[in-house]
Amino acid sequence: MLLFSGNMSFQTQVFLIALMCLCMGNQKSTCTPYALREDSSRRLKRQVINADSQDEFQSVSSLAQRLPALATTPPSPVGSGIEFSCDKDPSNSSILLNAAEFCKKCIETRNGVGYYEDPCDCRNYLQCDRDADLRIVAKRRQCAPGTLYENPVCVSCAAASCSQSLAPSPKCPKELKNGKDWPPTDHCHSAEDLINTDTCCCLGGFSYCPHVNLVTEYFLKPVYNCEPGVTKCDKTCCQKSCGKGAAFDPSVCRCVSVRGAIGVFDFEQRNISRKSEFLSKVLFYPADNNRVSLAEKSTAPQEVKHGQNSAMFIGRGGDLEIPRFNNYYWGHDVSITFWYRRQAALELVERELLHNGDCEQDPSIRFASRPSELLGQFLVVTNRGPPKRTDLKFTNLGNNEYLGVVFVYNGRNLTVYVRRENNDVEVQSVYSPGNIPSTLAPLSLGKALKCPDNASGDKPITQTGNFLGHVDDLQIYDRSLTLDQIQRIWTGETDIRGIA
Repeated sequence: MLLFSGNMSFQTQVFLIALMCLCMGNQKSTCTPYALREDSSRRLKRQVINADSQDEFQSVSSLAQRLPALATTPPSPVGSGIEFSCDKDPSNSSILLNAAEFCKKCIETRNGVGYYEDPCDCRNYLQCDRDADLRIVAKRRQCAPGTLYENPVCVSCAAASCSQSLAPSPKCPKELKNGKDWPPTDHCHSAEDLINTDTCCCLGGFSYCPHVNLVTEYFLKPVYNCEPGVTKCDKTCCQKSCGKGAAFDPSVCRCVSVRGAIGVFDFEQRNISRKSEFLSKVLFYPADNNRVSLAEKSTAPQEVKHGQNSAMFIGRGGDLEIPRFNNYYWGHDVSITFWYRRQAALELVERELLHNGDCEQDPSIRFASRPSELLGQFLVVTNRGPPKRTDLKFTNLGNNEYLGVVFVYNGRNLTVYVRRENNDVEVQSVYSPGNIPSTLAPLSLGKALKCPDNASGDKPITQTGNFLGHVDDLQIYDRSLTLDQIQRIWTGETDIRGIA
């Protein structure tokens, strides 16, 4: 029999009942949201605790924290009998509520705060954490396209089992079949519209030639004689399309995938619906903004490299996070480009420009700014031996000038280009075969890698600081840019399309 004090609020009674149900109830699924049973005479409803009852709630929470730990059983996989409502609408509040309850059980019965599967969708995972008031916070994160969550990281969709989540259908997206099944059309063009026949491919009694202007089209021309170095073509030719996202490549005589950037932040404007965010111009995902504002060319032209605005970082407390690249596998083909202008040139603090690390782990990609210097650090893993870290340092850089940075990795060479305002370009390249690994951290701009020491609680492990200055035209590609494409970056071009 339960006895409650007469002056105890209804909210407190609900909390104690729920706590006892949790302690006494069966544990058939140790990492699933629990539900309060309904009584025929009273239905317990979830209530928001108002400000007047906050102190009382905290005192009850303190009491609960002093209770002995519960014995638990190993977590069961998500399956039949699990009480988790997977609403089809991701914006529905019940999804977020279920995620918070799911995180609560995972934190209590598994490995504490961390990353866990999303039972509703194998393409996502949950970041389960506590805020400053020790309340449970659940954030849903997305795996990179073509990957699915396999605890503790996102892996190729073909390798993922999705044993604890609902798998998408189809499990892997359809891939473009290069050079196959492109239907011919009835369009005909004269031979003069095609690229010089020296670049044509002679196969199967036809000459395959790309058009001068139509990069996504190629043409079949009947060949009268096709000896080595000799090609005679008719004046008319049949047109074939490479289809969406592809173009004809004369070097391999077939259609190949063509892609643009996977991320472009030109900082021309903020997200209209959420003014605290910046949106990528491609794929339209956000960069979470923490006190980063826009610098306008109309009032400070030296602070903007291209367009009308740039991102202004104020130093302490100002940064951007791009959750899209949380746990993103960079692999062996990646390019990242940006422009930056450092302020406070006389200080000696090392300030972070871009990285994918946090207090828990070292980044695999990092750029940091020092007075008159730029530091690049990269981690590459192979099937043989331990991971290899490469450091590249550029010195004698001008302060208070915009510097263009292009990082390219092709699975063999790590290459960084730095362009000064006088158009001089310095290049450093290191042979480092392998892959750039993922980290369980978002891609961050301007965010310090300063973490408290576990022993003292206040001693910093590193002395880096938040960036102080301006950043413009951040671009991310899942392919290695060519020299010609890098030249186009210098002119301010964004979302450059090319062969993947």
